[in-house]
Amino acid sequence: MKVVSAPQNRLVGLSQSRTLHRSEQRGQGWRRLADSFGRGLLGLRPPEQAALGTLPGLPLQIRATNSPAVPLWMRLLLVIALVGLWFGFQRTVPLPFTAADLRTTLSAAASTVSVTGPGGGGTVASSEAHSAPNRVLLPPPGPEALIGSAKTIRISGKDFAVGVCTHVLTVEQAISGAGIALGALDRAEPALMAPIAEATDIRVIRVRQSQEHRQEYVPFGHRRVYDPDLPLGLRQQVQAGVPGVLVLRIETLTEDGEVVYRKVAENHMVNLPRSAVVAYGTKRLAGPMARLEAARDLPRYDSVTSDTLAVRRVLRVEATGYEAGPRSTGKRPGDPWYGVTSIGWQAKPGIIAVDPKMIGYGTRLYVPGYGFGVAGDSGKDIVGMKIDLFYNTEQDAARWGRQNLSVYILE
Repeated sequence: MKVVSAPQNRLVGLSQSRTLHRSEQRGQGWRRLADSFGRGLLGLRPPEQAALGTLPGLPLQIRATNSPAVPLWMRLLLVIALVGLWFGFQRTVPLPFTAADLRTTLSAAASTVSVTGPGGGGTVASSEAHSAPNRVLLPPPGPEALIGSAKTIRISGKDFAVGVCTHVLTVEQAISGAGIALGALDRAEPALMAPIAEATDIRVIRVRQSQEHRQEYVPFGHRRVYDPDLPLGLRQQVQAGVPGVLVLRIETLTEDGEVVYRKVAENHMVNLPRSAVVAYGTKRLAGPMARLEAARDLPRYDSVTSDTLAVRRVLRVEATGYEAGPRSTGKRPGDPWYGVTSIGWQAKPGIIAVDPKMIGYGTRLYVPGYGFGVAGDSGKDIVGMKIDLFYNTEQDAARWGRQNLSVYILE
């Protein structure tokens, strides 16, 4: 600003005017400085202005002159500094715009996604939707989203494989962005919260847990008792054994169909086992076949022992005695069928005539007072629940007489 001239007596009024309008002049000065700086940065000069005005009561005129422009080197330095500052903030400062804007911007640069199956190229049909031919995964919206270079990763499972170009930060975000649903027990390798690294190979493992109920039989025990009323050498089942029933709840854990473990989670007994009770006879009886050794030469007795002679059932019969002579069989010595039973066996002590409809031929028996025998003969008078015991002599047969008793049918 240049002062042209002013009388001495008017300088006092000028000083007072400046004092009164100091705040207004200060604001106008800052505005002029800002305008000059902006135009100088761009290399522009404001047009000259004529007299801006005169102060009241003074013939003083104020003329604006062109401000000197900012030097070119200073303008270049300032532009370089601003550009460098912008690129520095690009990698470290959170995005000032939303993730939706970033998705719209980067969708044009999406990389091609390859979907291959276990056997090679081509698209694999699986339970997940992997039909998009191009896919770029972006980080979820939020202040933590940063600008960075895209990473190529591969997500695979037992029956699928997906390659994606992604900007997400964690494994969980990559799996979710690829449209792969995880079950409650499913897991991934690396872990879901692991950060995404370059060329990461993510493995999705399907975990399934199942349970089944199964019944198992618990074997019963054996208990041995002694019966004084049972003939010596015989055993009889008093109580049948019953196995117990155990119910198991089995849990099975599989990963991609392979069994990881199978364990019994719970078990309880539905029925307790019941022991089998077997009675062994201790009663000693007299008779020609009372001892087992006397029956060794009879059919079907050559290999039995007292432990194998179990009582199958007990029958109440009428027992008589007979011999090979004419009084019992009507045959005499010299007769071709003398001393031969109806089924062709040689008649001897231990051979018992029976009704084959009631007791089959070859059945082993034990007759108290007579001993061990085998059903090997029949007769016209032996019908129903009657038996006839063979003796060597007529006197022994007559001595037996006729008795009603219980006989033991043996195994």
